[in-house]
Amino acid sequence: TPLQIAQFIVDSYVFDKATGVSIFTIPATVTDVDAMEALNALFRQNHSAFGRDAVYAGDLEWYEKLPEEFPSYCHERDYSQARQIKIAAVVKGTKGRNRISQGSVLKNEILIFSDPRDQALAAAVYACLHKGDDLFKNRWVRGSIPGFALRTDQTRGIRVLGCRVDHAFNNVAASGSPLTAVKLV
Repeated sequence: TPLQIAQFIVDSYVFDKATGVSIFTIPATVTDVDAMEALNALFRQNHSAFGRDAVYAGDLEWYEKLPEEFPSYCHERDYSQARQIKIAAVVKGTKGRNRISQGSVLKNEILIFSDPRDQALAAAVYACLHKGDDLFKNRWVRGSIPGFALRTDQTRGIRVLGCRVDHAFNNVAASGSPLTAVKLV
């Protein structure tokens, strides 16, 4: 059931406060959007006072289409096996910088811009475990697709913004994932 899937993901979650790195596992045969929907069900069950999902349901189709619409930035995934996700949701030294400068910071840390699916999943798990708290620390965070960023909207959940977010804005940071976690297709 969706609640069992969400519980599996939440039980696997580890957060390192010192580094800001989230690590968790998505079970085999569960797509990213299935995992988001499961986490939404758990969030609604355990945090009904928010009156919303963890991940804004209006963006789920966007996540689903990422591999076909942005194949250079979001690869098709093999859902036949469980997969571990490792992500620093807000990388130190990236706040207020433009995308190119943030990319340099990530490279120095042996990170790449995180896949937006991983960003949303990490923030959803964190919200489920921490009474709706915002893993992104009230910031927009860039991921692997230029021109888009994610943010936790307290009235709607984790949202995607597509516009001029590649410029330097004071409240925009970057999410990073270890380079070794990327599988080339």
